[in-house]
Amino acid sequence: MGFKKWNSLFGFVLIFVSFHASLLRADVFDFNALMAMIKQNHVASIQDFIHFLPPSYQKNPVLMTASHSRQTGTQDHPRVILYGNVDILDSIYPGQNQDHLYIAFQTDTSTQSKLPHTVEVIEWNFDQKSYAFHAIDFKDDRTDPAIPPYAPGDTTSCVGCHGNPGRPNWTAYPDWPGALASNHRLYADVKPHPDYTADDIKKFMDNLKRENPRLEEVDLSDYSNPYDVYLPSDDPDVGMTRKVGDQLILRDIPYLIQTPDFQKLKFAFAGAFLKCQNFADFFPADYLRSLQTAELAKMQTDPLPPGSLPASPASLSFSLMRTLTTPYIESTDHFGGYDEEISVATWLRFLFEGRGMSPYLKNILGSPPVLPQDPRWNYDFAGMTGRLADGLSYEFFHEMKHDSDIGDLDLFSHQTQNGFASATDQCHTFAQRSVTALRSN
Repeated sequence: MGFKKWNSLFGFVLIFVSFHASLLRADVFDFNALMAMIKQNHVASIQDFIHFLPPSYQKNPVLMTASHSRQTGTQDHPRVILYGNVDILDSIYPGQNQDHLYIAFQTDTSTQSKLPHTVEVIEWNFDQKSYAFHAIDFKDDRTDPAIPPYAPGDTTSCVGCHGNPGRPNWTAYPDWPGALASNHRLYADVKPHPDYTADDIKKFMDNLKRENPRLEEVDLSDYSNPYDVYLPSDDPDVGMTRKVGDQLILRDIPYLIQTPDFQKLKFAFAGAFLKCQNFADFFPADYLRSLQTAELAKMQTDPLPPGSLPASPASLSFSLMRTLTTPYIESTDHFGGYDEEISVATWLRFLFEGRGMSPYLKNILGSPPVLPQDPRWNYDFAGMTGRLADGLSYEFFHEMKHDSDIGDLDLFSHQTQNGFASATDQCHTFAQRSVTALRSN
């Protein structure tokens, strides 16, 4: 069974399970609920803070053994991110996932570490499809319940790493830089030895708990597997990936629709998400040339092999652009079947980078926080394989179903084993409408 087909089946099972599990606790756990928990229980230390968190957070950790955040993370004293329950595709069951927070703290309590007594929180707002950033300072793990911790309102320092509008910095499956067991290689992360066993992994986790009291009530049992094979049902990093990825699908479409000149370009965006191959037909000649010119200038700053770029903008065809985009996709998509992802990403590169709007594209696709000249630059979907090609596409047409020009497309009629195929007739229709819209004032 192919990965996408298997993943869809697996996702359905998770939807069913999480749908019923969510009924057990109907209250939304957002930042207001978190602060109420702190106040009601007179929480004055991070240790107590962890104790009073809902069990869904205690049992869903990610351990960061390296971190670019303000908090310290090492193999002996990891940074911890608690992400709560995971529901697949909140768009199907809106609001069923009641755990709206990502909660991070460091286990290194030494005074030499960065923020030993601060909890960082990213809050997902389902109604607004956006993230808010918070910090709670417990100062010196004081025990006086009369002195509450505080949550600074100014989190502008988060913008530098998380972007504006902000988003969690989490990359696509299965590459999570800094996370323990990235690429399912827990053996290699803990001790690269051919005779290392699962029992050794358990001993390592037990030792982490002994050395780090803040892990006492954090469930590390999902890290007991070696992860040298694909084990998504047991992998905490995959759970984090699904949750971030599904939220970003919902966030990205309104963000995309609010970009400049969307009404004139909506047919071109529809062509992108239908994976249309007649790209040049969507634009008047002068508009197409402007996209090619700006895109070529942008790509001349990218770390591309010598001689890979054409001499003139007119030679930067959609086909060549696909070829040049492929390495950026393959660097984060490890399961093959890249064609749909590459097609959509190529369209979006022209529609954003070709209009001098690279930050928009970066915010949608979630590339690492590095300059385009950096060799680590890529187009990272921050979700499972097919998030861009399938997830964004379905959400786009769901959002546009009441638009009289786009309408409610029956995408399932175009469904194939590896996603939905381009609707040739619809591509030609949208191309004609796109040219008309872009020629109008």
